[in-house]
Amino acid sequence: PDTVRFLLRLLDDSFREIRRLAGKPPHRNQAAGEPAASDEKNFAAECAMKCGEPAFMVFLEERHGLERPLT
Repeated sequence: PDTVRFLLRLLDDSFREIRRLAGKPPHRNQAAGEPAASDEKNFAAECAMKCGEPAFMVFLEERHGLERPLT
C-alpha cells in the first residue's frame, strides 16, 4: 500500500509540474457520463507498464528511496 501510494503521489506531482511548465490549466476529472477522447493516454496502464521495467524500479530506488524488494 505504501509503494502504491508513493507511486500515485509521484505521478500526481509529476503531471502537475508538467502542466505548470507547459502553461496548461489544472487537470480536472472528467464528469460522469462524458465520453473519453480516443487520443487520451491511459496513464494507469502506462504506470503499470513502467513499474514492470526493472530499470525503472532501480531508478525509483536510487532517486526516491524505494526499498527492496523492488516489486
